[in-house]
Amino acid sequence: GLAQSAQMYDPDQKDPFLDIFDVTPQNDVSLDKIEAELRTEISNLQTTPVTQDELDRAIRQIEAQYVYGKDSISDQGSIITEYATIGFPHYQDDYLKRIGQVTPAMVQAVAQKYFTTDNETVARFEPTALKAGQVLPPPPSGEHFGSRQSAASQEAEFAPIAKTYGLDKFTLSKVTSKPSKVVLDNGLTVIVQENHSNPDIAIDGYTMAGEIFNGDNKMVAQTTAEMLSRGTTSKSFLQLAEQVEGVGASLSFQPEREEIGD
Repeated sequence: GLAQSAQMYDPDQKDPFLDIFDVTPQNDVSLDKIEAELRTEISNLQTTPVTQDELDRAIRQIEAQYVYGKDSISDQGSIITEYATIGFPHYQDDYLKRIGQVTPAMVQAVAQKYFTTDNETVARFEPTALKAGQVLPPPPSGEHFGSRQSAASQEAEFAPIAKTYGLDKFTLSKVTSKPSKVVLDNGLTVIVQENHSNPDIAIDGYTMAGEIFNGDNKMVAQTTAEMLSRGTTSKSFLQLAEQVEGVGASLSFQPEREEIGD
């Protein structure tokens, strides 16, 4: 492919703001090539409506991310204060309903109206190679001040905001059962913790294939983790991505010291 990553996002603001396209090219791909391809995709969006299947996948992703983003009392408080700050305390009340009403024609109309040359600002960042003997400076360090709040103290902190704007009482994350452990016939150990405070599922998996097993090649674990989501013998990268997105899910793999986890 041409890019290591590509995304588009629009921060929520009280006044009109920016739609931001962020692309990181592969090492052998020029910024000119990436910009040309991005302009082609925007032009296609303006002239050809997205398919209903593409839009449905996008909507399911938004729905899943929205629900998962309200998994804790802290998350809920953050969302409420964010929208209260910009003057829309009830914005989330019918958010999912309005998302579900978006049509391909609406997407095309927005692209035609706003994604124009007069509206654009292009910024490029092209890092230079390190000179011989030169090393990167250490990353900035920071500390997290304060201790972790209990659910009760979090609720007490955000309750006045909910009362001021007439919002529903916070739903605390309530774990109603102890974890259960099952070892499958293939040796896989499964640990399940039920939490019925939010209609979502989170799956974390680990296998002993981390960086300590690299041997002489220090990139084995990193490369293995990268390749796990690039397709299988029966599904291409695109087919796998479409299937995962189609159910509102996301998939990622990260190499750790002793294991590779998702």
